[in-house]
Amino acid sequence: MADVLKNYINGKWTTSGTFQQLDVHNPATGQVIAKVPLSTQAEVGEAVRAAREAFPAWRQTPPMERAGYLLKLAALMRARWEEL
Repeated sequence: MADVLKNYINGKWTTSGTFQQLDVHNPATGQVIAKVPLSTQAEVGEAVRAAREAFPAWRQTPPMERAGYLLKLAALMRARWEEL
């Protein structure tokens, strides 16, 4: 059985309150590799609020620092390439 993914809201992984889910397929094989929740309106609203609150600080982050976060993400993805 495929894992059901969680929502990442305000810096925390949270389980959705919905039972409705969509399958995520591996495009190479068609195999179901995960399921994603069709999040509730309240969960989407919470995510939007958290993003809106985080944006002013992110906007003040210097571009080179932002680039550093993206480079770190790229390195993590390369390290787990086979798994991804």
